[in-house]
Amino acid sequence: MKKAVPAAGLALAAAAALAFAATAHGQDASPVADPSITAYSHAEDMVTARILQMVEIEALQLRMEAYAAGAEDDPDLMRSLAYSVSSLMLAVPHLFPSTTNFMELPHSEDVSTVALPAIWQDFETFYALAIGVSDVALETAQAEDEATLKAGIAAIRQGCDACHASFMQAYAPPIPPL
Repeated sequence: MKKAVPAAGLALAAAAALAFAATAHGQDASPVADPSITAYSHAEDMVTARILQMVEIEALQLRMEAYAAGAEDDPDLMRSLAYSVSSLMLAVPHLFPSTTNFMELPHSEDVSTVALPAIWQDFETFYALAIGVSDVALETAQAEDEATLKAGIAAIRQGCDACHASFMQAYAPPIPPL
C-alpha cells in the first residue's frame, strides 16, 4: 500500500524543485550577469530612453497647453494626449534605476543627464510625484467639459514642475547664434 504524501510535503518539494531549477538555469543569480536587466547591462541606453520619453511628454504637454491658452484644437484629441501622458508617466520612475545616477557614478562622456542624485536619495517621493502626474493626466483624459479639461492640463504642468524643482538640475538649452 502506498503512503499518501501530505499536501504540505508536495508544496515543499515543488518549491525546492523550482528553487533548484532557477539556480541551475541562472548559474550566477547576480542581476549584473543577466543582460535583460538593462539597469546594469545598458544603463546609458536607459538614460537616453528616459530623455526621449521626457521630450515626448513635453511635446504632448505643449500642445495641450496651447489649447488651454486658447488655440483652436479638438478637445477629444487633448483628452487622448492627456491619456498618452498618463501612460508615459507610469513608466517614468522605472527609467531611473540607481545605476543611472551619472552625477555620482562613472559613465561614458557621450551620455549626460540632468537627473539629480536627490532622486535616489528620496526615491519614494520621486516615485509618488511621477505616479501622481500620471493620475492627474488620467483624470484630465476623462474630463467631461472644457473647463475641467483645461484645469487638468494646468495641473499636469504643476505636477511636472514640482518634480523637476526637486529632482532635476537646472537646464538652459543652448541658444543658437543669430
